[in-house]
Amino acid sequence: MPLTFHHPTSLMAACELLAELDDAHLIAGGVSLSLMVREGFVETDHLVGLGRVDGLGEMARVDGALVLGARVTHDRLAHSESVREVIGCAPRVFGGIGNSRVRNAGTLGGNLAHADPAQDPPLLLAAARAVAEVRSVRGTRDVAVAELATGVFETALEADEVIARVRVPVPATSRRFGYCKLTPNSHDDYGTANAAVALESTPDGSGWSLRIVVGAVVATPFVLDVPDVDVDSLEAGLPSAVTEALATIRPQHDRKGTPAYKAALAQVAVRRAVDAALRDDASAGPRSSA
Repeated sequence: MPLTFHHPTSLMAACELLAELDDAHLIAGGVSLSLMVREGFVETDHLVGLGRVDGLGEMARVDGALVLGARVTHDRLAHSESVREVIGCAPRVFGGIGNSRVRNAGTLGGNLAHADPAQDPPLLLAAARAVAEVRSVRGTRDVAVAELATGVFETALEADEVIARVRVPVPATSRRFGYCKLTPNSHDDYGTANAAVALESTPDGSGWSLRIVVGAVVATPFVLDVPDVDVDSLEAGLPSAVTEALATIRPQHDRKGTPAYKAALAQVAVRRAVDAALRDDASAGPRSSA
């Protein structure tokens, strides 16, 4: 059967097509899906395009959150001052994705729905406690970005659900971010171990909490929350509770290395991401060689 492209003009129409058609797939930028279809990893008779759906390209502050439409490209995220104000290292993280063609075509929603463990946006947004707003013919529900991926190329989305937008909370307190991508094989490779870190001050300003999100070494993001950390001691080293928790990560053996090697890289990635957050250095690149 020939491949049929559908071009709905509303999000509800897209949801209805997904509900009606057997094994239909959404396509936005097409960066990942087109390759998987071509290589035979995805078999489908129907592609539902989001290019003509209005309202998916928004970037705005709404009710104490930064709202990012699912069709916003990585390039727009990399160059957005409003995004940088909320996540300081966003320009370098989104600007370090693939090449110019990928950044101009690839979309935020498509990246999250693809659920590639080595991708950067899911980790950074999980560290920021972002939430994906998911639509279907049944209504709307929220899924924390940290819980969206359930496996390699697998998500918590039902077959007829669409990521409409992502909400990044903007706290009234101070927040710092750090990111590290270790690419020992090649500067242009996917990360072998990636880590995103968010340091957030308590409401009264007397202390800090720490969120660590590790990716690439495991199928789904590894999230660790430390409610009370001494920022001064972080400069000397990671708390024992953090190193012990990181030691529970069980990477898979693949072409990029043994489990022990990748577990060690994860520790290094976290250390460097924490250092970047302590410096609050938005100009520090996400790429780093081991």
